[in-house]
Amino acid sequence: MPTIRLEKPYNLDISLYPSFTYPLYSIVDGWYVKILGAYRGLRFKLEDPTTLRFGGLSTVSEDTVLEFTGLWFDPYEYVSRLPSSKVSRIWLLIETYEGLGLAIDPYSRLWLFASVALSRHTDFHLNTVRWVRRISEVVDDLRYLKVEQLRRVSGSFHLTQLPLQVRFYIEKIESLEDRVDPSILRVKLQEGPWIGPKTATAYILFSRRDATYMASSDIHFQRISRRLGLIDWSIPWDPSMCRRYVCIDCPIRDRCLHWIARVEYGELAGWIQTVAYVQDKLLCRRKLCSECKVRSICTEP
Repeated sequence: MPTIRLEKPYNLDISLYPSFTYPLYSIVDGWYVKILGAYRGLRFKLEDPTTLRFGGLSTVSEDTVLEFTGLWFDPYEYVSRLPSSKVSRIWLLIETYEGLGLAIDPYSRLWLFASVALSRHTDFHLNTVRWVRRISEVVDDLRYLKVEQLRRVSGSFHLTQLPLQVRFYIEKIESLEDRVDPSILRVKLQEGPWIGPKTATAYILFSRRDATYMASSDIHFQRISRRLGLIDWSIPWDPSMCRRYVCIDCPIRDRCLHWIARVEYGELAGWIQTVAYVQDKLLCRRKLCSECKVRSICTEP
């Protein structure tokens, strides 16, 4: 079975935990097994913190496995590009979460889109993960999704709205995926039903190798960016502006969390947003300050 030797310890569980690709896997005896989308049947696991094994398919490349596991992204590579005023705080964050990668899936975009769409205004791990996996049990092909089928999964409005969202994606977005700049794609996505800035940016972040995007309207990112003094911002986003402008042309961009984060942190922006989700959900919201390794830069002790 193929093995990838890592230069630094890695945490596969914490890398998959915040990713919208998480529902596309099942965990069996410590293996992450791909159950949805492209490369179904692929499995991988960490034998130890520096040894990743994978198998189940003979056609998958090591580079693809690095994308699925998050190992393609190393935050240490981008620290030198930061302004000196940002390095000290970010360095502590990177040292604390150095084993956290950015798990993406550029090959299963329709299922990934569904995962992101179903995460609106609900608990991702409690509901979205379960819904996505249950949908795969009642639907043979996501392209022919019907409300009647989804009633067997849940009566939530998320499931009622999903068929229209999937149809919009197939008809308006799928052909644009690799033909337009992500900034334009972000605007185009928001033309769809019940698709706002958070859904659009989160989808872009986890569907390609472009870590400059992040879900700025994500409440975890808003909380942690302030609490750790990472970004000075006035508004997280403005839906009316996000639907009309690409970021660089937006007249209120200099006050916007999304734009400021991209400008100040570049390729680290999406990774920082992912860390913020883990930090807020597993530590801050549980008030586990005594266990927090970044409390020295926290403005709300």
